[in-house]
Amino acid sequence: MKLSRIAILSIFALWGCSDSGEILEPEIDSACAYDSRKTQAMLTNEAGTVKITKNGTDVWTDIVLDSNLTPLCPCNLPISAAKDGLRVVITAEVKEIYPNEKWRCQPVKLKEIQVISSSGK
Repeated sequence: MKLSRIAILSIFALWGCSDSGEILEPEIDSACAYDSRKTQAMLTNEAGTVKITKNGTDVWTDIVLDSNLTPLCPCNLPISAAKDGLRVVITAEVKEIYPNEKWRCQPVKLKEIQVISSSGK
């Protein structure tokens, strides 16, 4: 009887846990479209929010840092982290934008991403 109560309580305890603190592996096995670009800077342990924007038939998945409003467009964001409103901490390489280009975001290659709040929609 005590064992079944412990098992039931354990199930409810695990059910109530969030994904907070989960470290996700960037999809480093796939080639990043930004690999040929020079790394201009490194971001280390920067907090931000995943933002998904629909523009006609296009869907943009960006990360907006708390410290900077310029959206980041990661080339290797894990699918499991592509949730609007998801709070994350990232470490990433900031890639160059060529002089003849205009981007709506700053290209980055993630080195690490950690979920800090699973309040994404």
